[in-house]
Amino acid sequence: MPTRTRDPAPGAMSVASPRVVAPAGELGGGSYLLTLAAFFMGPLGALAPLALAPLFVVTALALAWRRYRIAGGQELWRQTTQGRIPTTLFLLALVAAASVVWSIDPAVSAAAAARLLAGIAGGVLLAREVQQLSPAERRPFAVGLVAGCVVLLVVLALEAQSDAAIHRAIQNWTGSQSIAGVSAINRQASVVALLAWPAALALWQGGYRSGALGLLAMTAMVLFQLASGAAVAGFIGGLVVAPVVWLLPRVVPWLLAAVIAGGALATPVLPLTLLAPETLVPRVHPTYAPAIHRLYIWRFVAEQVWERPLLGYGIESSRRFPGASRHVLDVYPEAPGIVRTEGVLPILPLHPHNAALQVWLELGLGGALAFAALVALVLSSAARRDRPPAVAAGLAGATITGIAIALFAYGIWQGWWIAALFLTAAWMIGAAALPTAAPRREKQA
Repeated sequence: MPTRTRDPAPGAMSVASPRVVAPAGELGGGSYLLTLAAFFMGPLGALAPLALAPLFVVTALALAWRRYRIAGGQELWRQTTQGRIPTTLFLLALVAAASVVWSIDPAVSAAAAARLLAGIAGGVLLAREVQQLSPAERRPFAVGLVAGCVVLLVVLALEAQSDAAIHRAIQNWTGSQSIAGVSAINRQASVVALLAWPAALALWQGGYRSGALGLLAMTAMVLFQLASGAAVAGFIGGLVVAPVVWLLPRVVPWLLAAVIAGGALATPVLPLTLLAPETLVPRVHPTYAPAIHRLYIWRFVAEQVWERPLLGYGIESSRRFPGASRHVLDVYPEAPGIVRTEGVLPILPLHPHNAALQVWLELGLGGALAFAALVALVLSSAARRDRPPAVAAGLAGATITGIAIALFAYGIWQGWWIAALFLTAAWMIGAAALPTAAPRREKQA
């Protein structure tokens, strides 16, 4: 007879199949894998954030093998394909695969499309397995998640006070060349901005309300001492949105979904109008060259989008885009003086530093529609009627943080970044599935 399981995300899981489905904990150590992965995201995020990609891959492959061994290939397929969010993700991957046909570099696009498809399959499976943890397995999972986040915070607090001494020591030991100081640990800042949300939600659900708020406050304090403007902006955006969602959990997520999804579709217009450099540069402090550089990157990319708005140039074409290495002044001679003094500033450095623009540039209208639908589905999932206000607030806060960072930094297809997003999404699902406990003071009374 079918059994009903909790669905912490729209389409993530509905009524289970009549076939016997083994919970994650019965898959020969699946729950231990999830607990270890939740913990090690913290230390790896602090010391080697690029290693999040292999952490994600190894965990997903191990879980897939165990699911296949216990339930068979048909059940594994069902686990990774059903639901609105998985369907939308695979639709995005389908558009990416189709873009290989007209890509300006088919070989690069084919490899990127294959990686994206594999990453989506692994991410969906990871979310399913976390969701199916038994009540007895959720507590150690939550402990591992919180412990990993605390390790990450402690390491980054030390880095902030020592001008990234740990990072510099690792670079010296490996012989790598890197930017000096806290500017070199932007990835670490983004990881803690994401990981703090599921860790805080796990604490809150466990009755540790002061601990949850304290962890969020500590994360904000650490981020303000680091040099990642995108991580700070994303996390503060999440902190602003979360209490509003708490107060209006059935309304605000839908409003956010409509505004952000609509903004994603309108992205190619914005750099030519509201975000045009000639409009905003006079308002940017002249010493903040990265912001000025971003405005010209976005303008250039928007102009290229309108050359091929329907199909785009192929996934990962940003890295091979013709003329991308030209100096900003070679494209826009009217660029402000600060650009002239900053050395070689390419008009398109590997990617647009904006996820929505990158999707438009590489995948065209089809990719943009899938991306906007995905954003809308994830945000609106917080408005479900069975969501406690705290869970809705946490989901919205984490989503806004991830979206904001993606709109200002990193290439959307980078392996470590996709891994960070999928891991965070899985941990949010796990934290949301925890039973809501009374505040610790009430328990002691």
